[in-house]
Amino acid sequence: MKQFLKQVLKNIKPENQEYEKINQIFEQISKEIKTHSPHAQPFLGGSAAKNTRLKNNKEIDIFLKYALKTKNISEKTLKSLKKYAPEIVKASRNYASFNLENFKIEIIPVYEIKKTEQAENIMDCSPFHVEYVKKHLKHPDETMLLKHFCKQNGLYGAESYQQGLSGYSIELLTIHYKTFENTISNVAKWKIGKKIILEQEQPLKKSQKTSLIIIDPVQSLRNASNALSEEKFKKFVKISKEYTKNPSKNFFKNKNTLEYFKSLKGNKEIFFSKKFIVKGKNDIFLAKLNKKIGRISSELIQLGFSNKHGLIPEENSFFFIIPEKIPEKIIHKGPETRMKEHCKKFREKWTSKKVFEKKGRLYVELEREITNGEKAIKKIVSSFS
Repeated sequence: MKQFLKQVLKNIKPENQEYEKINQIFEQISKEIKTHSPHAQPFLGGSAAKNTRLKNNKEIDIFLKYALKTKNISEKTLKSLKKYAPEIVKASRNYASFNLENFKIEIIPVYEIKKTEQAENIMDCSPFHVEYVKKHLKHPDETMLLKHFCKQNGLYGAESYQQGLSGYSIELLTIHYKTFENTISNVAKWKIGKKIILEQEQPLKKSQKTSLIIIDPVQSLRNASNALSEEKFKKFVKISKEYTKNPSKNFFKNKNTLEYFKSLKGNKEIFFSKKFIVKGKNDIFLAKLNKKIGRISSELIQLGFSNKHGLIPEENSFFFIIPEKIPEKIIHKGPETRMKEHCKKFREKWTSKKVFEKKGRLYVELEREITNGEKAIKKIVSSFS
C-alpha cells in the first residue's frame, strides 16, 4: 500500500473505543427490546457489523428478527422502543428511528428466514448481506479506502437524490477486486453495462439492467448497484482514470462543498448558489429538490445556457455554473430545401425574420429571450420557489 494511502486510512479508520461505544449502545437497546419483545432477536447490521465503518459515522443499524408467523412486526418494534420515543420512518416496511448519545439509531424489523426466497420484503435479506460480507471480505481496510474515495468525490449514497454507490455495492467491489488500487485500475477500464458476478447469475428484469450491474451474491435476481446513475457511473470511471495516471491524496479531499465547485468557475462564467431549509422527511425533500434542480437546468438549456449544477446536502445548498453572457442572436435550423411544403410553412411562420439557405437547408435568425446569465438563473429559480 502506498504511503499516502496508509495516512488516509489512519485518518478514516475508527478507533477501538468507537466500536466499544457502538456495542455498548447495541447491548443497551437490546436489553430494552427484550423486556417488551422477548421473542425478537436484535442483530447488529450495517458497516459496524461488517467492520467497514468510517470514523465518526454517527449512524447505527439494528435489525430486529421475528419468527415468520409473527404479525404486525413494525408496530411491535415501535412498542418495544417506547422508552426512546422513536419516529416512524415510512418505507416498504415501516421502521423506527431515534437519537441516542449523539448517534442516529435505526431499528429495522425483519423476518428470520432460512433463504432469501422466503423474504416478504427486501429488508428481510439485509442480514444475509451482512453475513456474506463478514464471510468473504478479507481486507476491510481496502473497503474503507474505496468508500472514502467515493464519498469525497460525490459517488457515495444510494438515495434517490444521490444516485451513487451503496455501502454494500462498495463492499462487493472490494470482495471482487481485493484491493482499493486494483478496484480503481479496473473501474478506469469499465464501459457502460459492466457486469460483475461474484456467485451466480440469473436473468435480470429490464429495470435492473443499468450502467453497472453487480449481481447480488445472496439474491441473484437483483442488481446490487441498481441505484447508480449513468452520470455517476461515467464520473466514477473518469476519476478512476485520473487517479490511475497520477495517484495522490488529493483524490481523498472533500469535493462536495460549495467552495470546491466555486473553484471550477471559468473567467466568463458565474457561480450561483442558494440555501434551502429541509421541510419534512430529509430523503423525500432532497429527492424532490434534486428533480427541481434538473428542471431548472433544462429550462436554462432551452434558453441557450449550458450549465453545471449540483446538490450539496451537507451544506443545505445547491449551485449552478453558467455563462455570464450568451450571443443575442441564435440560428434556428429548419427543413431541407428539397422538402418544398415544409419550407413553405417554415417561411410563412418566420415572415418577419431573416430566413436564409445554407448547404441545402433553411435557417432563421432569432433574438434570444434573455442573454444575461445572472438574470436568467435568478428568474428561473424564483419561478420554482
